[in-house]
Amino acid sequence: GVTLNFILNYILIKKYGAIGASISTVISELLIVFMYSWYVKREINMKEMIKTGYTYLYAGIIMFIMCKLTQILVYSNVFENVIIPLSSIFEMNINNLKSIISIVMQIFVGVVIYVGILIFIKDEYIFLAINKLKNKFFKSKNIEKENQDS
Repeated sequence: GVTLNFILNYILIKKYGAIGASISTVISELLIVFMYSWYVKREINMKEMIKTGYTYLYAGIIMFIMCKLTQILVYSNVFENVIIPLSSIFEMNINNLKSIISIVMQIFVGVVIYVGILIFIKDEYIFLAINKLKNKFFKSKNIEKENQDS
């Protein structure tokens, strides 16, 4: 994977710049996925894995659409009344500020949409992650409380 990525980067970056680097990375990662899939096909039911993967693919597509709509909304004139005063407060170019706001909002929307979809479909892994975070958060709170009580 690394060797292929290096070779493709050498070829594609000269011609396409950052997009060439992105293309080479995607191709290299796909090669790695196919190699790992080939090696573990006896241990993992690939049909079940692919069937399960569609759920995440659909969630990702919905997340992408919502993030794109968020970007369109930020770059429309809807937020002009907020962005123009902020640009003078932070002494920033309006387009740079729109970019920052767009990225922050897309990250927030993306996380909320993706996690929300996984919770809605009752994905077991999201509940494992949530429980792990709860345990870690409440465990640290309990330790702080015990230290304060001592």
